Amino acid sequence: MTAADLVAEMVRAGIPAYEFAAPKGLTRYAVVTAYSGQSFYGSDGVLVEWDKVQIDICTQSPLDSIAADVKAVLAAESFVWETITPLIYDPEYEMLRSVLTVELV
Repeated sequence: MTAADLVAEMVRAGIPAYEFAAPKGLTRYAVVTAYSGQSFYGSDGVLVEWDKVQIDICTQSPLDSIAADVKAVLAAESFVWETITPLIYDPEYEMLRSVLTVELV
């Protein structure tokens, strides 16, 4: 799965999701950004390659279900995620923001 595929899965689940950046002015969204990749090499070449992505989840309300909705999509795809930042106020974004990382294996 690629970052674009994950964004498409989130959109199908009703999450306003974007790759790289969200349009200005939104108050609820998830942004998926691939930042590196991993490879597993066999004796005759690359066997498996996958992306590592960061998911920024932003909202104006602590009662918003968007973080749980994103995690539900990840769980449905059997992905394991790491929470880098819990849903807390981020003055740079002027909204609540959580950051997850996921390896799209």
